[in-house]
Amino acid sequence: MRLSGIVIGSVGVAGIVTGVIFSLKSRSIANEVTADNARHTYDRSKDDRGRRYSNFQWMGYTLGAALLVDGGFLYYLGYREAHAPASDSLSFAPVLLPGGTGAVLQGRF
Repeated sequence: MRLSGIVIGSVGVAGIVTGVIFSLKSRSIANEVTADNARHTYDRSKDDRGRRYSNFQWMGYTLGAALLVDGGFLYYLGYREAHAPASDSLSFAPVLLPGGTGAVLQGRF
C-alpha cells in the first residue's frame, strides 16, 4: 500500500506541476490579449487557446490535489499496517475431527 501511495502521490504532484505550467501559459496569453486590446486588435484563436489553457490549469490542480491526498492516505494506511503491534490479533478456526467438531480460538492481547 505504501508503494501505491507513493506512485499515486507522485502522479498527483505531476498533475499540480501541469496545472502550474498551464497557468503560466494562460497568463502569458492573457498578457498578449491585453496588449492586443491596447492596439485595438482581436485574435479569436488566441482567446480560445487562453481559455483552454485556463481550463487545463484547473483540471491539473484539481486532479493533482485529489491524487496527492489519496496517495498520502494510502501511504499512511500502509505505514500503519506495517507498524501495527502483533498483540492485536485474534483468530478463530472451526475444527473437524473424526469423532465430532470443535473450534479453536487464539488471540494475543
